[in-house]
Amino acid sequence: MKASLPARIVRAWSELTPQGGRVMKAWNAFQGKRGADPYQGAAMNRLLIDWMAQTMTPDQEVFTSIRKLRARARDLARNNGYAKQYLRLLVVNLIGPNGMTLQSRVPRGQGQEQDEEVNNRIETAWREWTKTKVTVDGKLNFRQLQVLLLQTKVTDGEVFVRKFVNFAENPHRFALQAIDADMLDETYNRSASDRENEIRMGVEVDSLGRPVAYHFFEKPRLGDFVGGGGRVRVPADDILHLYDPARANQTRGVTWLHAGMWPLQMLNGYEESEAVAARVSAAKMGFFVNKDGAAGAGDVKDVDIASGMDAAPGTMEQLPAGLEFQAWDPQHPTASVWNFIKACLRKIASAFGVSYNSLANDLEGVNYSSLRDGRLSERDHYRMLQEDWKDSFVQPVFETWIATALLAGALALPSRDFRRYASFANWGARGWQWVDPLKDIAASEKEIGLGVTSRTEICREAGKDYEQVVIQLAREQELAAKHGVDVSGFKTGAGAQQQDDEEDNGTGSSKDEEQNGKNGGRAHVAGRRF
Repeated sequence: MKASLPARIVRAWSELTPQGGRVMKAWNAFQGKRGADPYQGAAMNRLLIDWMAQTMTPDQEVFTSIRKLRARARDLARNNGYAKQYLRLLVVNLIGPNGMTLQSRVPRGQGQEQDEEVNNRIETAWREWTKTKVTVDGKLNFRQLQVLLLQTKVTDGEVFVRKFVNFAENPHRFALQAIDADMLDETYNRSASDRENEIRMGVEVDSLGRPVAYHFFEKPRLGDFVGGGGRVRVPADDILHLYDPARANQTRGVTWLHAGMWPLQMLNGYEESEAVAARVSAAKMGFFVNKDGAAGAGDVKDVDIASGMDAAPGTMEQLPAGLEFQAWDPQHPTASVWNFIKACLRKIASAFGVSYNSLANDLEGVNYSSLRDGRLSERDHYRMLQEDWKDSFVQPVFETWIATALLAGALALPSRDFRRYASFANWGARGWQWVDPLKDIAASEKEIGLGVTSRTEICREAGKDYEQVVIQLAREQELAAKHGVDVSGFKTGAGAQQQDDEEDNGTGSSKDEEQNGKNGGRAHVAGRRF
């Protein structure tokens, strides 16, 4: 078979020039021949010729796209239902209704026994501060602020929190200020010199890349213009920069929606088109046409068809002479539209790191096993995000708060060295109930019996503190005894197992059955759970 003209030209060039070997190698790579590149993903051939990618530094990648990505992500968060659902899922599963609760575990001296008095003082003072308005503008408490910061971090890719120590407006002398990402000018860059540090997209860094200060606008930006004033330099010790770097040495953050933005926008346009087409299809429109198409519409005399015809249910209209009605009946939505939408949403859910069923609010066709497997994987992802949120925001805020509260006298402890207490903070994150409580409780009971787990771990997975559960149970028993109420249906250990066997074999006494009926089985279930 005769070689193509381009191939003959390349071969002749390779034979006549000293660089001929490299020319032929490049041509073979373009043709996708074996041995051209050890990695298929790096090949250059007719199938991959439109795959344009370039190597840039992390900050170069962010700098070229940060404003456009941020603007589009905000638009999706405002107007797209799936993006709104994603934000809602993160807020519900990371923050929850109560936020992260403090469980202080300061020991007494050098031993393992906890100092209950000190711990109670810390937890009480922290609860008082978080329930008040903790922002400098006096608008948000600590949980509300966390919701705002998390949503902003996901949408914008980053958010800044300024810590105000010795703040006179509350007894703890400590407050926080959320700063929008637009307030840090990404176009403000400066090379390092003998006298000045380098500035990367508004962040001043030292020779090791460690943030030294942040250069914020004094007033909010209006469009592409600075809203008056200039820039103010804030030391890095006063700022919490909340973002998740995707590469080493990345200075600014990118929206979490970036991998799903394009398919999300395309799906939104497709659904809009299908909705319009369905409305058109439901209208059942048609046209008046001349019976003799060759004669043309001009041969029909004295007929006004421009105004159309009004249709009403159960009525028939007589058409003018020379005309006939031709229906236009598009069939929308088609039978395949739902499968296509599901396929798109699965791709988007994978980009966001959540399950399709949660993102689409679609529980059709799920069963216990599939739902449990999907939820467990998704919850592991949420637990990782909870740990990141605790380490990057909650714990640093707590450390600054306890130091400030001790100096302000809002918290009285044996020592004013906050480091003796800050490292013993344990944070209880939002947990989840079981998918099938009866099956999961039974499995937990067997795990406890086999010694492969503990009640503490079971409570932790449910977002509870086992110590607090035990204290509550003791208080319930004391309260019941005080009022002469019998709560003997609560059983543990061998007693609970014996009662289970009796119920399974139908040999339980009528007294036990009567008691279980009065308690609705709740006391017995509680006994198995703890």
